[in-house]
Amino acid sequence: MNQQSASKMLKVTGILSIIFGAISIVASLILLFGSVLLATAANAIADSATASAVSGLLTLAVIIAIIASVAEFVAGILGVVNANKPEKANVCFIFGIINIVIGIASIILNISSGEFNIISIVSALALPVLYTIAAYFLKNGANNNVM
Repeated sequence: MNQQSASKMLKVTGILSIIFGAISIVASLILLFGSVLLATAANAIADSATASAVSGLLTLAVIIAIIASVAEFVAGILGVVNANKPEKANVCFIFGIINIVIGIASIILNISSGEFNIISIVSALALPVLYTIAAYFLKNGANNNVM
């Protein structure tokens, strides 16, 4: 992969990360609003301690989803802005690794909850891995012919 290809790949994966990150942020904020409504309803109906614990866990999960969405969105912006700047590719590489770790954590949480879906596994890792590969090749001069 040459440097021009790595730059284009980083830009494309960055644009996709911006799109998916923005959609995820909006969806997560809607879920946060829904979890607050659910917590309010649960406190009115059920045992207050149990309802508080469940709504607290749900709110925590939604906050983690918001953080993951923002990380993907920021990585996308950095990828687009720095696609032609090999000296800035290390920052993109770091954000790519962060998004891969978040994806792996998401997969582990899904599997631990009894949900194993190969499509969700691929979708959680495909874009961050491609983004990180592009940043790696851009960072290292992209003169390696690995791909």
